Amino acid sequence: MLANLLYFIWPYQIFKSVFFRGGLSFLTTYLVIVLLMPPVIRYFRRQGITSDFIVTEQGGKPYTGGKPIMGGGLLVFAILVSILLWMEFNQFIVALLVIMLSFGVIGALDDVQKIRRRRRVERGEEEKKSYSDKADGISGTVRLTLEFIVAAVVVIGLYRFVEIDGHVVVPFIPLKWWYPYLPRYLFIPFMVLIIVAGANAVNLTDGMDSLATVPILTCTLFITAVAYIGSEPELAVRLKLPALPEGIKEIVVLAAAVLSACLAFLRFNAPPAMITMGDLGALALGSMISAMFIFAKVELFLPLVGAIFVLTTLSTIIQRLFFKWMLKRKGR
Repeated sequence: MLANLLYFIWPYQIFKSVFFRGGLSFLTTYLVIVLLMPPVIRYFRRQGITSDFIVTEQGGKPYTGGKPIMGGGLLVFAILVSILLWMEFNQFIVALLVIMLSFGVIGALDDVQKIRRRRRVERGEEEKKSYSDKADGISGTVRLTLEFIVAAVVVIGLYRFVEIDGHVVVPFIPLKWWYPYLPRYLFIPFMVLIIVAGANAVNLTDGMDSLATVPILTCTLFITAVAYIGSEPELAVRLKLPALPEGIKEIVVLAAAVLSACLAFLRFNAPPAMITMGDLGALALGSMISAMFIFAKVELFLPLVGAIFVLTTLSTIIQRLFFKWMLKRKGR
């Protein structure tokens, strides 16, 4: 880790500061994405890394093909670079890293299946659904099963390696009035549900240009403030927040990388978007941010701070139910 190396060479406390390392993490992530994203977009366009059924004109300018997906892979890579360079590993960072990578792999499998299915349709090996303009990935049941398994394994491991308890902060209610405690047999399913629901809410929101990126920014800013204040005992007492373990403060450095990744990605994802996160990036970032809320004991604030995710998810569910009802009523 570069920060430890710098401190070893020049033993100044600034190299231990979360603000200094957070700033360097921000710059590192931003530069990696801004420098590498343009060639990645060009490569994805040439290779047809998209789920849209749009015929691309070879050599045509401007580009008229489908928007590339899997852009979130570069975001995950840039965040990993910042983690390796500027963060001090503890049980919280390791847990968040495992969650991000595990859900990223599940999302990548889904994206790859979409690309393969689109190519099979274009070759005439498979029939395109008349009501769909995008290729389908792995089945929702399989994906959700994998997500619940991964989340359950990680959460159960948290109880062994991470300092975490079952207290839950209820929004708008002072801690002295009500600070409920959930026993392990309730808190573990509760955590699993939050991680899986948060990941899929971000994934559903990623369908429109920049719609997922901006809410991720607001959620990350919120969790950055809570993680820093809660890990400072005096500030936590003054602002009446639950005291958090000292290691939670390292989330500030990680959050700086996520903020930078989203801001850099907006250069390419703002309307008209040149690339989307895909399931890879949406599931990876959504699951990690949801876990951050759990570590900071503000999991019940997630639907409030990430209201866009909740509204988009509800809208998608209503549309799908209505669509299925119309299919049964009138047929295809």
